[in-house]
Amino acid sequence: MIKREKDLQVIGSSKVKLLKENVYIHTWLETECHKGSNEIASAVYDTLNKIKIPENVKEIRLVSDGCTGQNKNSIVLSMCAKWMLEAPSHIEKLQLIFPATGHSFLPPDRVFALIEKKIKNLTQ
Repeated sequence: MIKREKDLQVIGSSKVKLLKENVYIHTWLETECHKGSNEIASAVYDTLNKIKIPENVKEIRLVSDGCTGQNKNSIVLSMCAKWMLEAPSHIEKLQLIFPATGHSFLPPDRVFALIEKKIKNLTQ
């Protein structure tokens, strides 16, 4: 997801466990790094490795927008396969979900909306 603020792109990848206490976000400026599939895969991999997954959780679901260059490609899929090889032994399944375009409101959208609102309030 890309948000433009005063002609400077801020690229973000957000992971939400559907609890307000458990939001993970990676952000970077366009001057620091690109916004391609390698960067998105790295951000997701980093988050998957840092979160503590309770023993009773058997399945991980990753919900993504349908951006072909960032999410729907072999790099992200390969990262998921690699992570499953290293995942805690109680994880049985990793599912990638791509909702229908224009018919969904992904939980991370709320995170980015809140960030945009706070930035707007700071710049007024």
